[in-house]
Amino acid sequence: MSDSEESMSTMPVLQKRPKISLPANTDGSGDDQDDISSTASTILDDISESSNVPRRGKGKPRIKRPKLQFRYINHVKEDHGLPLFGLSINQLTREGDPIVFATVGTNR
Repeated sequence: MSDSEESMSTMPVLQKRPKISLPANTDGSGDDQDDISSTASTILDDISESSNVPRRGKGKPRIKRPKLQFRYINHVKEDHGLPLFGLSINQLTREGDPIVFATVGTNR
């Protein structure tokens, strides 16, 4: 006997393990993915239902400011440098006369 024959006779023989089989579908449809697809469709249904919930939206529409009915022609500064807080316009002048107005610059 040679060395190779001797080593083969002393080696234990490995037996094949039995295959583990997964249970087949009992509903008879033949589709192994039934459980997964029905779960996925349930999840998608839940998402579509939540999209019907009212959202915040854009808020209330902004009001457009109307154009002013006067035109800026000139400005006047007072020599004290404080802000103006009052203005009075003489409305008793005739059309064509210059506009007369008075300003108040300090709160005293």
